Amino acid sequence: MAAVDFQDFELSIDLREDGDIGITVVQSPSGTATAIVHNPFTNDEVLRMLGMLDDSANASPAEEARSARQFGEKLFRAIFTGDIATTYNHSIQQAGEGGLRLRLNLEKAGELLHLPWELLRDPRGEVVALSRNITIVRGGQYPAPRSAVEYSLPFRILVMIATPTDQPTLNATEEWQALMDATADLRERGLVVVDRVESGQMGALQRKLREGKAYQAFHFIGHAIDEEGHSGLLAFEDPRKRVSLPVAADDLVRELAIENSVRLVVLGSGQSSQREDVRDPFERVSEALMSKGMSAVIELQFGMTDEGSKLFAADLYRLLAEGYAMETAMNEVRRGLQRSAGSLEWVSPSLHLNPQAGLLFPKRRAYDGRVSLGGLRERAALLALPVIIVIIGLLAGVYFVARSIFEPSVTPGPKVDLSVVDMFVFPPNPAPGEPVSVTFQIRNNSQQDSGKFQWSWFVGDPGDTPALEDSVDTLKAGTTLVVKREFPFGGWGNFLTVVFVNDKRFVQDDNTTNDVKTRLVTTDVKKPFAIDFQFLPNGKEINETTNLQGDEFNVWNIKFAPVIEAGDTECKDAVAKISVDDLAEVRRLITGLPGQLGQCKSLPLRITFGKPMGNLESNAAEIEFVPTVAGTYNLTLTKADGTSIITSSELTVKQADVDSSKPQRISVKVQEVTLTDTTLIFTPPIEAITNLSRLTLTPKIVTPTVTP
Repeated sequence: MAAVDFQDFELSIDLREDGDIGITVVQSPSGTATAIVHNPFTNDEVLRMLGMLDDSANASPAEEARSARQFGEKLFRAIFTGDIATTYNHSIQQAGEGGLRLRLNLEKAGELLHLPWELLRDPRGEVVALSRNITIVRGGQYPAPRSAVEYSLPFRILVMIATPTDQPTLNATEEWQALMDATADLRERGLVVVDRVESGQMGALQRKLREGKAYQAFHFIGHAIDEEGHSGLLAFEDPRKRVSLPVAADDLVRELAIENSVRLVVLGSGQSSQREDVRDPFERVSEALMSKGMSAVIELQFGMTDEGSKLFAADLYRLLAEGYAMETAMNEVRRGLQRSAGSLEWVSPSLHLNPQAGLLFPKRRAYDGRVSLGGLRERAALLALPVIIVIIGLLAGVYFVARSIFEPSVTPGPKVDLSVVDMFVFPPNPAPGEPVSVTFQIRNNSQQDSGKFQWSWFVGDPGDTPALEDSVDTLKAGTTLVVKREFPFGGWGNFLTVVFVNDKRFVQDDNTTNDVKTRLVTTDVKKPFAIDFQFLPNGKEINETTNLQGDEFNVWNIKFAPVIEAGDTECKDAVAKISVDDLAEVRRLITGLPGQLGQCKSLPLRITFGKPMGNLESNAAEIEFVPTVAGTYNLTLTKADGTSIITSSELTVKQADVDSSKPQRISVKVQEVTLTDTTLIFTPPIEAITNLSRLTLTPKIVTPTVTP
């Protein structure tokens, strides 16, 4: 079960009468601290940022990204100052791999309650909400929540769409269809069940709950309303007039959590909705629900595109069905939105979590789901797959035991029992090149500290070089270490992943049978393989301009290098580089001399393809670039030796395209062959700066011939 042992860093925000902000570290691994700071934002700044987030402001994607970064860093510098910053930094160090839960208590925050706190960004690092080891939740001192409820898969979601006539229009049919599309794969696999309340009326909800089904989540699409003297009200439908009928949090919690097993409420206003003012419409509702004993609430602060809302629902409910802790699931959802949906939609989900809630959905006893079987051949493959995994797992264990016998210990230490408790790879069906989150737990089952040991994670044969590895100084007796890394698979097909603990025999392990776990990862054959140079194939994130030595993409059998003409003495040492533009948050592949800017920046770029990972090959390639001069840009596909042209394509870029800095695309495709053992050469005009922001490969799908 993918749960992370987060430690709490609770921060109380108090908007004082004089306009200053009081900040208190209520609890943390490093103690408490206080500070008083000036409010760093004007109302116009906040409104402009909120306008970009709800897509009502007229701003380009580059301006949105730049403004979000500046807003997040400004907010971070204002809050994490003086003793607050010191306590925060020490707490991160003490939390280590276990992670830090940044809990924002906004009960006294006044209008600051409605700021997009998820934008918080450490100027020295990354967005806090997208971090691997830090999660942001909102929540004060709530009463004890309802106890966690044991359940069996499928994970059950109850949906209500309320459309009172006096509220902004919602298309209930489209909203329901979007949610069904988002969960189609999960429902087909038996992981989730989605039921709908027949209307947006309280009576209809009560009748649905009386059917006796136990639900885990309540997904509400509709509106929040304010009445004089009241807050935290949802707009249900009046059964007589179809206008808004205010429903208070305690009434809703009584139906959902006391009479049923709902422990999570998801609140959203529908796709592409916009705020009517600076206030977050669901913030008070979320706080009210939590104060009445709900365990967790996720509110969508801003409307989302069709793609974003589908990705949000699909990722969230898949993660929860797979047993992920709420904080971990929320981090993964945001990271998935940031990578796939684009823009700033990852800011929209806001998590309210009761500090006493723990794991919301534990102890799944059974799996009664069904798998879609597409014909006899697919059926046979699916039936054989579990056996294959077991056999490979056993072979991996045998390999490890044999290795432990014949390889001497590096540093003899105390006898301990280290074990790999579980391993998860999310998403389990990624697009090729998409960084997946690899999470596993290492436990010290002994009554003494372990001493230094190493873990290794392999893709394929455990005898190969590990895809990921690291050492741990020690693991205390009886404790569990959660390891989380990222790795992008570079092809289409099935990949068996194996994790070993103590494979280098740093410590003497009394029980080697529990030192290995396996997990099958199947990349999505319907999605292209997109390389955007954010990560290297080993999972390392590119954070600064990097010279490529030529072997960085060997695991994907792809090489990038500049084309250097014979006799070009000035550029004979030129290399391909990955250039980092922090302001625009993009990475580009460029050419140039090592350690020098502006030299040999206009060389053609050569991309050489070997045999890809997996069991499918590509027959089409597309590159994306930002033109720097008008003219003709050429893409040529040749045999590997570069002498025989297979096909070519060209694109004429006008000055208007250059002035707009709009990305341009050019592609090549072959029918009878594949890109294996070929070379792709991108040649810009002579005065242009060579840059490549994305390379996309499309799999060659072979359609079987059917004989009548």
